[in-house]
Amino acid sequence: MIKEDGTRCGGPTMSGRRFFYFHDDDPQTVKARASAASRGGKRARSKDGLASWTVRPITTMEDLKTSLSELFNAGMSGEITTARLSSLVSVANALGKVIEGSDLEKRIEALEIKAGEMRA
Repeated sequence: MIKEDGTRCGGPTMSGRRFFYFHDDDPQTVKARASAASRGGKRARSKDGLASWTVRPITTMEDLKTSLSELFNAGMSGEITTARLSSLVSVANALGKVIEGSDLEKRIEALEIKAGEMRA
């Protein structure tokens, strides 16, 4: 196929065909292209969410590990975009620090109570 500027299209020809996928005039290829075009960006839009995600509280590091594992699997399966995954992991990192700080506060408070009891 010759482009408007006179150069040849650099796309790889399909196996056993003369043309690149987007220039092939075979009826099956034309039908496949039309079907793909009618879907447009619908698939990409549906990946920007977690349809199977169950909302639940994340209050412990174990909860967070479970959620991160689910996010990882959703990212690997293509259920969510890498941009969405990256954003959620950033929030998860911040949440992990908050949970860790809260756990430390509880442990320190328990030690202070124990130390107070030992003095009395």
